[in-house]
Amino acid sequence: MKKQASGSKLSERKKQENWEETRLQFLSTIKNSNVDKKAEENEDHVLLCNYVDVYYNDFITSEISFMPASATKEEISKFQILKGDVIITKDSESADDIGIPALVDEVLDNVICGYHLSLIRPSKDICPLYLLYFFQSTYAQSYFEIYANGVTRFGLPLYAIKKIPILHPKYESQVLIAEYLQSKTAQIDALISKKEELLKLLAEKRTALITKAVTKGLNPDVKMQDSGVEWLGEIPEHWEVKKIKFVANCNVDKLPDNTDPDFEIRYVDISSVNFDHGITNKEDYVFEKAPSRARRRVTNGDTIVSTVRTYLKAIAYVESPEPNLIVSTGFAVLSPKSNFISSKFFSYLLKSQPFIQYVMANSNGVSYPAINPSSIMDFYMVIPPFKEQNDIEQKVEGILSSSVLIESKIIKAIEQLKEYRTALITHAVTGKLDLSKYQSEEEAS
Repeated sequence: MKKQASGSKLSERKKQENWEETRLQFLSTIKNSNVDKKAEENEDHVLLCNYVDVYYNDFITSEISFMPASATKEEISKFQILKGDVIITKDSESADDIGIPALVDEVLDNVICGYHLSLIRPSKDICPLYLLYFFQSTYAQSYFEIYANGVTRFGLPLYAIKKIPILHPKYESQVLIAEYLQSKTAQIDALISKKEELLKLLAEKRTALITKAVTKGLNPDVKMQDSGVEWLGEIPEHWEVKKIKFVANCNVDKLPDNTDPDFEIRYVDISSVNFDHGITNKEDYVFEKAPSRARRRVTNGDTIVSTVRTYLKAIAYVESPEPNLIVSTGFAVLSPKSNFISSKFFSYLLKSQPFIQYVMANSNGVSYPAINPSSIMDFYMVIPPFKEQNDIEQKVEGILSSSVLIESKIIKAIEQLKEYRTALITHAVTGKLDLSKYQSEEEAS
């Protein structure tokens, strides 16, 4: 039996003067869209406001590049979005990440609400901007999480969206609260954006320092020479240059087709690898139910390099893997030969910016660029003496350690700002903030 949403907390606030609790169905019209992304010849051309347009934006404006699609005249009449509409995501892979709202903030020509979304058109009794913030509150998000149905994919039933209790004061006070939140959240969002920009700059600096170390060495006074390799440029003159195929093996081992159907594997796909953090996710399967791509075995010290969608930079060092760890055939599994090169130095070199750019430049295709593993094996790379490889490893690990420490502090600060933002919104839309000071400031201005 489903537990009940915390409606009682809102009911207590009804005692507050001028506040009411009203189910959404009495404050708006609500329609779940069924307009998909397909373009049919016998339908009218439209622009589609998609799931990602809503999920990643608080406000729907003409700055968004809407997808061209088609719709019937009936669908256009029913789902054309108007200024003041609030759209929420009604489907998700996670119950705690559903009901994400966005407000249509401009008059948009021929834009239709797409699939996986619910179109909410507020009545004259509810301020659209206030409703946007109400949906961003902890109360609304908890309600949606409770009523989301599903196991591996979750959906909000129309009845649940209709029945969410909305706590609201009189219209003029809604506008005041909404304007207050718009001002305060803009300030918070600006701080978050600055810190996110710091994270990007930190990552760029980290990559530049590592690239310099693994391609130029640590001695700034060493004599350099032209490597004769496009992506390397000048290198220390005592370093060697060899093709990767002479210092590493590729795709040494794989699961055979006659593997026991019940053999349990931990599977790593392209989307499970992050450039900065390595392997971030592993999916559990039995062989019979695993994707056909789940074939490549890995061992300690390997580096996996994505050969499809190379722009994702899905490259990771494999350290102490589980015996049943299997990666996608979309990876080239490179195993360095220990008599030539250190496994970690090799991995750092493969993650250097010039090497990644060279891989991308030699990939085929535009929307789905890919490269053959044999092409990567024909690329040249540098081979410093072993002692220098070890010194460079230590230097890179120091750079990474320092960077991770700074990064964790910035991420924590961002999380705290987001928590404060949500708490501020929740307090404001549940009548727990005294906005009289803000109102006085507004009247004075």
